[in-house]
This record gives sequence, C-alpha cells and structure tokens, in this order.
Amino acid sequence: MVELTARSRDDWETLASRSFVPVSIASVASDFVGTMEHFEAGLASLTRVTSAGCHVTRTPGLIARSSPDVLLFSLQLRGKNDVFQSSRVAHVNPGQSVLYMAEYPYSLLFPTHAQLVILQIPVSYVGVSRSDLERVAARPLSVRGDRALPTYATVVRSFLDGNAAWRDPSDAIRVGIELVGDAIRRQVGLEPRKRHSRDTLLARLCRFVQDNLTDPRLDVALLARVEGVSIRTVYIAFERLSTTPAHYIRAARLRHAKSMLESTTFSITEVAAACGFVDTTTFIRAFRRAYETTPAAYRGEYREHRIEGRSNTDVKTSFGRSDPPN
Repeated sequence: MVELTARSRDDWETLASRSFVPVSIASVASDFVGTMEHFEAGLASLTRVTSAGCHVTRTPGLIARSSPDVLLFSLQLRGKNDVFQSSRVAHVNPGQSVLYMAEYPYSLLFPTHAQLVILQIPVSYVGVSRSDLERVAARPLSVRGDRALPTYATVVRSFLDGNAAWRDPSDAIRVGIELVGDAIRRQVGLEPRKRHSRDTLLARLCRFVQDNLTDPRLDVALLARVEGVSIRTVYIAFERLSTTPAHYIRAARLRHAKSMLESTTFSITEVAAACGFVDTTTFIRAFRRAYETTPAAYRGEYREHRIEGRSNTDVKTSFGRSDPPN
C-alpha cells in the first residue's frame, strides 16, 4: 500500500497520473490537500481518494500519449462529484457509484471536500463489450439499486479500515472486480457470471446474513439455497473466518442485539425478535454466554455509564466483555 499527500495542483496532478492514468488538474481549492491510499494487484488497483475541491480532466492529447485499456469504477463515500463523459454528466452523491472509461475524454469536478474509492479494472476483466460499457458510462448507480454493490461497498470499507477477512490487496481487489463486474453486466442486460472465487462467495454470504438477521429461518441451509451451492461449500467458505456459518450468524445477531440495547428503548422480547431469536429465553441464554451478563443488566450498565458521560469505548472496557467471536 502506498499513501501519499499532495498540497498543490502540480503535486496532485502527478499523484493522480501515477495512480490512475495521465490527467490534468485544471484547478484546486486555495487550501487544497489531497491524499491517496493506493493498492495494486497486477493490472488492477484500488484507491481511496480524499481531497478538497478540484477539477480533473483527461484530454484527447493525454489519451494519445497513454491510453491503457481500463475502466474506472468510483464509489462516493463523502461529498459530491460530477463526472462528464460521452456528452453525459453524472451528479454523484454519497452512496452512489459511477463508471467511466480511460480511453475517452472525461472530466471530474469536485466542488468541495470529498472522499471516494476508485477501482481501476482492465476492460477485459468484466467481460462486457465496449459499446455496452459506453452505454452505462457517466450514469450514476445507486449502491442499493443492485444486489452486488452493497456487498462491494462493505468489502471495500472493511478492507480499507483493516477489518476484512482478507488482508492481501490482491484478494480484496479480486472480490471487488467480481462484484462490480456482476453489477455492470446486469446494467447492460447480461447475466452475472456463475462462478466466483471463494472469497466473493464469503462476502455475499456475510452480506446476506447482515441483511436478514431478523429472519429466524436464517441458517446454513438457507445460505446454500440462496447462493445455489451445497451446504459443504458454505462451510468451506466460512473457514476463511475460522468459524462455522451457525457461529457467524449467532455472533452477528448478538452484536446487533447489543447495539439495539444501547440505542433503542425496545423491550428485551422485541430486541430478541428483531435479531431473529425464536424466543426470549434462548436470546437471554445466548447473550449471557457471550457477554457474561443478561441483556437487561447490560442495558442498565450502559445507560449508567452514558449518564456519567463516559464514551461507548470506555463502557466496553469497563465491563471487561468483548463481542463474541464469529
């Protein structure tokens, strides 16, 4: 990983051109500061970009000088970004993504401070024709509007924050390429590819668990059915986390329950139901095993410490209890 900072237009132009493709920085804010965290995996890369306002352009002259056969898929985390390409403009807000292609001129306008993640992918990796890619270029895509993109966003955030199951950039980038490829293929009316890496399967399984914690039917059989794989394949995928599907589901439910106890006034029975436990007794028993206290006692201690003005982190430390392992 390379993390670099620029404080001038020229330095930002150099940094952006080295990390992606040659570009020109038309302007930057008077107090400009920009940083990039750049990870490479062969011909692909993943970069978190944080910057003050600026205007980036890729001109025909720059394309003639260097025109790698790559596309760029940008996920907006904070701030706004206008992407101009092919006589179109995409106004990209947080929670949206956009695709643009290095072989055609483009312009990126960041009116104020922004943060985004850019996945740079060789065109051949996504298995979509150029004409189809041109149809979706510079069109904003809602992360929630596609089945693969919420998982991609989760994978990217967890990897960049150091919380991913895989720490090797090559693994994270490969998963990102497969998920983004599926989203692009659906956008142009093609079926997603049927075979994916085990890491991508794990990412999709984990996302499904998080999205369906309230369903008491959530188990390894349901995970296998949703993904169209065998139960054994699901178990093998979770070996990456050194856990089993059942343990992962239980730990996710308990973490969610603890969060609800901290942030809501729901009754213990309502919390149990909202976290997919079939009955309150089972929930209390599982919570006690994980945290060495009951849900009601935990809530009471949490509120007492909060009233005293202590941080949530201090509360967890003072209790001497941590989240259950997956």
